[in-house]
Amino acid sequence: MNRAQQKLILLGAIATAAAVLLMARKVKKGEVIKNDGFIFDIGSLFGVAFNVGDVMPGEFSTAISTGKGKAYSADLERIGASHGLPNLLLSRIAYQESRFRDDIISGKTKSARGAIGMFQFMPRSVVNVSKNLMGLKTPFDPTDWRASANAAAVYLRYLYAMFKDWKKAIAAYNWGEGSVAKNGLATAPSETRNYYTAICRDVFGETASV
Repeated sequence: MNRAQQKLILLGAIATAAAVLLMARKVKKGEVIKNDGFIFDIGSLFGVAFNVGDVMPGEFSTAISTGKGKAYSADLERIGASHGLPNLLLSRIAYQESRFRDDIISGKTKSARGAIGMFQFMPRSVVNVSKNLMGLKTPFDPTDWRASANAAAVYLRYLYAMFKDWKKAIAAYNWGEGSVAKNGLATAPSETRNYYTAICRDVFGETASV
């Protein structure tokens, strides 16, 4: 069986399970849904954490269902939900920043500008987020992926509170809050436009208002 056939089988199974669950409840993309205190998700059927309506074909969905992201996705979604992030946003940011590569997550491989870890924090950002947003006396370790995920979730909520718009918050994670506040998205560099477009597509859908 080749890779394409495997993908079709996986997507077919996901679609069937999603259809069954949708009969019971309609779930929107990017929505945090809870049922009696627990996150209501289709992931229990596959051992991954993503909700009905959030299941999409492509590299990201493969990464969190059968790829390297499977080992992290459930915990990432729990952390994201605890900070009120939309479903899949934290996992999708992690995928964009690190592709769940072991060498990047461990800090063995850094970006050309010195960003490190699953969420690619710059050293100065580690200090700023730790001190100003989290109230930590000792900065978190960006190579500890859980600590890094918690810090990223805190930072994303801070950015959303600033802009009241997830697209701008996501752009600011990449381009910097000052750049987005000063220039908006119209003059954002192509890297940033591609960044927030890809993430919003997978989290909120092609035409979703965010």
